[in-house]
Amino acid sequence: QDFIVDNNGYRLQGYAVGPNGQLQNGVVTDLKVERANQAPQATSSIQQSYNLNSTLKPPTVTPFDPSDAATYNSSSSLGIYDSQGNSHTMSQFFIKNEPDPNATPPIPENSWTMKVLIDGVNPLDPSNKTPMSFNVTFDASGQMT
Repeated sequence: QDFIVDNNGYRLQGYAVGPNGQLQNGVVTDLKVERANQAPQATSSIQQSYNLNSTLKPPTVTPFDPSDAATYNSSSSLGIYDSQGNSHTMSQFFIKNEPDPNATPPIPENSWTMKVLIDGVNPLDPSNKTPMSFNVTFDASGQMT
C-alpha cells in the first residue's frame, strides 16, 4: 500500500515525520508515499551524465539492434511521463565509432553514436522503429566537442 520497497519487496525505513513536517529522531518507520489528487506533469527536460570508456572498441556485430547488446557498447533507460501522467521508457544506446580520417566528414577518435528510442520506437515518429541518432565526440581531454 504505497510503501517504498526494494526489488526483494523489503520496505525502506527512515525516521518518522511529525504532523508539522519535522523529523522524529529515534522513531524509525516504514516509508510510504501518500497518493494525492495532483494533476499529472509531463517530463519537460532531462539532465544526464555518462562516463563512456574511450578505450572501448566499436562493436563487431552490425547493424544496430536494441535487443542485441553485441551491437552497442553501453545503454541506459529512464522513466519519463507524458502530459496525462502515463509512464514511458526512454532508452539510449551508445555505439563507439571506428575512427576514419578519410571519411566525409572525417570520423575522429573517441566519437560515438547515441541512438534514442521511447517505448521501442522513434520519439518523433511512433510508427517508425528506427531510433533517433546523434553524433557525440570528445576531445583528447575528454570534453564533449
